[in-house]
Amino acid sequence: MFLGGDPAERHVVYFGESREALQKQAELGDTNIFTPGRLRRGQTYYWRVDAVRDGDTLKGPIWKFTVGTEPQEDVQIANPTASGAK
Repeated sequence: MFLGGDPAERHVVYFGESREALQKQAELGDTNIFTPGRLRRGQTYYWRVDAVRDGDTLKGPIWKFTVGTEPQEDVQIANPTASGAK
């Protein structure tokens, strides 16, 4: 889930295991929820959400998170980090 850019017509979600190799995963028009699928323990993942309006794209920052190595009942992401988009 992410906060959408207002007044974006749609959002493009990129996701991957390397900030240099993000892959387009989804184009979302009426939702802000993206499910990446099964994640591996101990793996760091990167993601970015771009906002699109009138054919113009505003690139979002690249975020990252690391999946814990121990099984958890509830997984919460605390203090995610962002770095400048390229």
